[in-house]
Amino acid sequence: MNVVNTSVIDSFVGGHNKAENPNIQGCSISNNMITEVNGEVKYLRSLFGKKFYKELTVGKYNCTGSFYASVGLETENRLPSSFWCFNSQVYEVRPSGNVVRILSGRMDKEYGWTFVESGGERPYLLICDGNTLHAYNLYTGEMKLVEMPLGITGETIVPSSVSCLAGSIIVSDKNTGYAYYSQPYVLSNDTMEMLKKDSDGNIITDGDKKPLYEQVSVWNGNIFYDMYATLQYKNAESSSDSIVCLKAVGDVLTVYGRSSIEFWTRSDTEGMTWIRTNYTSNNSLGLKNARTVGVFNNLQGFLGAGNRSGFGVYMIEGTQISKISPIWLDEMLFKSTLVNVFAYGYSYSNHNFYAIHFKDANDRHRSFVFDLATGDWHERTSLNVNDMKAEATHYVYPVFTREGQLLYGSFKTTKPSAVYEGTKNYWYEDLTATQKMSFVRGRQTPLIIDSEREFILNALSIEGNFGQCDDRNIKPQCMLEISRDGGYTYGNTITRPLPRTGEYKKRVIWNGLGLVRNCVIKFSTSAPVDLLIQNASMATVSLGYRL
Repeated sequence: MNVVNTSVIDSFVGGHNKAENPNIQGCSISNNMITEVNGEVKYLRSLFGKKFYKELTVGKYNCTGSFYASVGLETENRLPSSFWCFNSQVYEVRPSGNVVRILSGRMDKEYGWTFVESGGERPYLLICDGNTLHAYNLYTGEMKLVEMPLGITGETIVPSSVSCLAGSIIVSDKNTGYAYYSQPYVLSNDTMEMLKKDSDGNIITDGDKKPLYEQVSVWNGNIFYDMYATLQYKNAESSSDSIVCLKAVGDVLTVYGRSSIEFWTRSDTEGMTWIRTNYTSNNSLGLKNARTVGVFNNLQGFLGAGNRSGFGVYMIEGTQISKISPIWLDEMLFKSTLVNVFAYGYSYSNHNFYAIHFKDANDRHRSFVFDLATGDWHERTSLNVNDMKAEATHYVYPVFTREGQLLYGSFKTTKPSAVYEGTKNYWYEDLTATQKMSFVRGRQTPLIIDSEREFILNALSIEGNFGQCDDRNIKPQCMLEISRDGGYTYGNTITRPLPRTGEYKKRVIWNGLGLVRNCVIKFSTSAPVDLLIQNASMATVSLGYRL
């Protein structure tokens, strides 16, 4: 007599691990669902939908960066604005709801946009497009071009990125790989005192041979000079590597090179000299793409590689570097078009996320997100309105506002150039102010085997927070697909209704699923309802023999 065994599928709740050879390397997928841990309870929770918030300009352009200020315009009661880049245009969305284009740049596709606040009595938002540096007065709304002086090689500095530490503005020079820095809070005034020098660089003195000083504009190429008329610059110390990108987190400046990474801080001496606190050994690890540096809760993520380090995504905590990407993602990124890759970090609802967006080897946009709270990766997708196929999420570069809003820029060019809001208990993704569509959420299990023996899958049941659909006109459905060859191909889709309002104790059950040996279970829904899955269980009959 065959005995029916009931068991919980422990692996049903978890992260993404889908590789090229699923039966060997892994086949689990978490799509638009994140893992939550509450005490001893572990479950999957759906990501929220995105509501249309504000259209920025006529036309369909991709969002290429964002920033949320700490202070705002005097005309806005100093409430902060959000800033959004669409291709090479920067827009300010003010608390009053007004949208103002503040800058037309020429974004470098390799370096992208970088933003930083200057601090001080007169705070500026420093905006670098990979070619030029602008300063936007956060109190008055005045925009100024920061003129670049000649660098130590005699060529005009071309800023590839900008950062700020202890009031000092630092830029990396695209042409030379040096970093140039200012005095602390140099933009607090329009002028600065500087020694007079003649055309040969000699100090001009008075009759008593005392040095003469003059007031010069900080904007006319003087921002990176000190009061002694000396250009302030620094290069990497641990190697001859060129500086590609700078990122200040806390009191540490991370200096990214192609094959090295250094960490600098400012001394508290009168001269405010730079001190190297740590570094990677030469050629061991460097930055692969400048647009992949993302900061989240004082941590940094980046796409890195080196002669003695594997290709992958790394995280920096303080000055300690660790690898966070699994092999399947490394392989996918290695085969991708790296010029199109970008990443960003953000924190929301006790989760710290690092998201990376790229085109895979099949020229398909993909978006994967690392969740520091659990150490899991998951995929984020949206439906293509033309063919209804899943592709990378259309919502990128989020910012978290003072009012508790989570705002996203739009990436897919089938949408308007607009900002969207991640909204709790909203289960659609808006296309425009009047159009919306559903999005798919689901979970695919790792390989389920019974000691390589065939077994009969009598029933499969899924436990969750069902019974949350308040709209009586909606008849929510969910789908089940089963692979019997380890995750390569899948059988017919089996549809079941999801429990409706008040049906809290109901499960979703599929019966008579047939003979399997090493199956993979794929569960999904596009129904506009909340989705929280605690676990899944199966009733099986082992046949007791090995194939």
